[in-house]
Amino acid sequence: MDIQEWIKQNADGYTALSPEEINAIGEFSLLWGFFEFRFLGCKANVKEIMEKVPELVNNTDVKPEVFSDEFEYFKDRYRSEGETNQKFNNYLFHKPEKKQFVADVLKGDVNDTIPIVQSLVIIAYRLRNNLFHGEKWEYKLVDQRNNFQNASSVMIKIMDLHIK
Repeated sequence: MDIQEWIKQNADGYTALSPEEINAIGEFSLLWGFFEFRFLGCKANVKEIMEKVPELVNNTDVKPEVFSDEFEYFKDRYRSEGETNQKFNNYLFHKPEKKQFVADVLKGDVNDTIPIVQSLVIIAYRLRNNLFHGEKWEYKLVDQRNNFQNASSVMIKIMDLHIK
């Protein structure tokens, strides 16, 4: 069975995606599974992210500049005039305080390495959940390539630090 062909025939909007978009989604999906295994110990949840990131930062003394490209991308995407925008508000968070935490970091209210990296991983986690639980299909995966590429970059950088 050709899965790509089946999806093209059955998923609205899939044929409009570029090969680069499809590749970014596939790479993110594959990478997430390895990231969840390697970094999160097969326990993907916000509590685990909030605990694992400080361990990583404290053990490696990583600086926020390592994640500056990805952080700037997500700030540009999810802020308008210094406040979070509708794209950010569309993320489904189970705990409002974590949504507020990420919003505060994106708005620039917090500039320390640990909360920046925690926020980036939470954003990747939200992308994962929205993709795997179907929300991304509501708008046919439009305009998602850079999201998945930047989230993948965050995961790779974390695993490179974690594996050392």
